[in-house]
Amino acid sequence: MTDQITISLDAEHIALARDEAGRLGITLEAYVSRLVDGNLPVPSAVKPHISAIFGIGASAEATDIARDKRQMIGDAVSEEELAILRPALAEARVGLGLSEADTDDILNTPWS
Repeated sequence: MTDQITISLDAEHIALARDEAGRLGITLEAYVSRLVDGNLPVPSAVKPHISAIFGIGASAEATDIARDKRQMIGDAVSEEELAILRPALAEARVGLGLSEADTDDILNTPWS
């Protein structure tokens, strides 16, 4: 159901809104209605549990991060992203407390 209301705006705001509505090819009323619609919160249904988003506990088998970390990183990070990360890691090696051997191991590891 649509109700009508009366609002008061500065003449300058009305002129600007009318110009913008004309630019969009709609009426001033439709323009104001769009502004209101675009700024109202969307009513949400039942809030899902966080596991629905991240799939927590969805795996049929246990995950061993220590054993499978290279494969997991390879699955999550593309070669293009690794190409960007490798030089940054080499530059940050000292600040991260990594030895040259550790850095070489990380940079030369086939991640997938």
